[in-house]
Amino acid sequence: MMYAKNWDMDYMIDALLVAVLTSVIGSIAFFVLLWMLKPNIGISNQIAHYNGSDDQDIYLFKIINKSWFFCLYNIEVSLSLVRKETVEGGINSRFDPLLIKKNRITQIPNLRSNGDDAFFAQILTSKERLSLLLSSNDRYLELQIMARHALSGFSKVFTKRYHTPSCVVRGKFVHGNDFSIK
Repeated sequence: MMYAKNWDMDYMIDALLVAVLTSVIGSIAFFVLLWMLKPNIGISNQIAHYNGSDDQDIYLFKIINKSWFFCLYNIEVSLSLVRKETVEGGINSRFDPLLIKKNRITQIPNLRSNGDDAFFAQILTSKERLSLLLSSNDRYLELQIMARHALSGFSKVFTKRYHTPSCVVRGKFVHGNDFSIK
């Protein structure tokens, strides 16, 4: 009789250990799945610049949906001039919004979208004088993009900062999954 009780106790301990181990492995797998289902956007390191038909300066930023399987939606874009201001006790940052032509994008398809059209890549346009704004050491440009993942609904904010006038390159972005400027 004593032997049966010990066997039951060993069985319960083994079952408890298997249940805990299975729960931990399942939680890790779920966490990895959620981590993979967040937006993934590439932002150009440089700003393309050319003169438009009316001889006005036009500045371009390129973003690419790097997700292979899912589109992004509810994309919000903001461009700001960030100035460092010395105040009593330290330095504050002042964000001055700049105009960007397409500040809301409904959807960006996935990277594997078919055809010659690269809808997964979007060009954002500004007619502000960005080269002039970057000429001072106490300021920089900040491009922020918030996007939602189509399957999970998770959102993420992507930020790119441009500190010097050398970030502005004359030309236009090439087609597709490439940030080259020609």
